[in-house]
Amino acid sequence: MELLQEAGVSVPKGFVAKSPDEAYAIAKKLGSKDVVIKAQVLAGGRGKGTFSSGLKGGVKIVFSPEEAKAVSSQMIGKKLITKQTGAKGRICNQVLICERKYPRREYYFAITMERSFQVSTCRQDTGGYVYDIQFQKLNIMYMRDKKFYP
Repeated sequence: MELLQEAGVSVPKGFVAKSPDEAYAIAKKLGSKDVVIKAQVLAGGRGKGTFSSGLKGGVKIVFSPEEAKAVSSQMIGKKLITKQTGAKGRICNQVLICERKYPRREYYFAITMERSFQVSTCRQDTGGYVYDIQFQKLNIMYMRDKKFYP
């Protein structure tokens, strides 16, 4: 988020928490009536994933610092299982706590490594957030790629 802010892109205020107590403090500091908690795990499909704690979804909206603490305690230190991680899942060591925004329009933007060409690719989609690979294939007409060769 810092890179986007430095480039002048408007992003929600937010901070990373490594413990439920930090999540509580950040939610309180933001002072918003509702905040978003997002599991920081290197895997797609977090929103549809399930934690080893039983919590469903790696992206949650909460309405108080106390709720931020409770929800983050079910994420931090627990495995998140998604389509991309398989059954073994990935440990969530931290969560992003940020203010909730109500966008008029959504965009998807990612920088990925295109292994077949060994180049970085910037991918954007003006059709909104891409939830999974199957949807991405259906929505490919909105997708634009730009490859950067060394």
